Amino acid sequence: MATRSLGVALWNYRDHDGRRRRALYGQQFELPEDEEARGERAGVFAPEPEPSASTDTDTLVPVPKQTAPKPAWVDYAQAIGMDRAQAEALSKTELIATVKAQVAQPHSN
Repeated sequence: MATRSLGVALWNYRDHDGRRRRALYGQQFELPEDEEARGERAGVFAPEPEPSASTDTDTLVPVPKQTAPKPAWVDYAQAIGMDRAQAEALSKTELIATVKAQVAQPHSN
């Protein structure tokens, strides 16, 4: 049993019980092996999303808004590699300036 996503506007298929079914674009549905093979030959499935090869350090962390509370900025500072205690010791204004300066620096790998 394979779950697939339809990449064309409309496709008729038979489910596991042999009943006729209709799938619409973007819909995910389960198929028996023979129907999956038929769909592959017809090219009706959407491409499988490729798993991201990024590491935890490559994950983008959303920058808090300027008006966000200080704890949000402390969390963000920690997420980009700043020491939490150091971030908490700064005022919100100093923290925002420090974080922006740290983000602007080129990373060395």
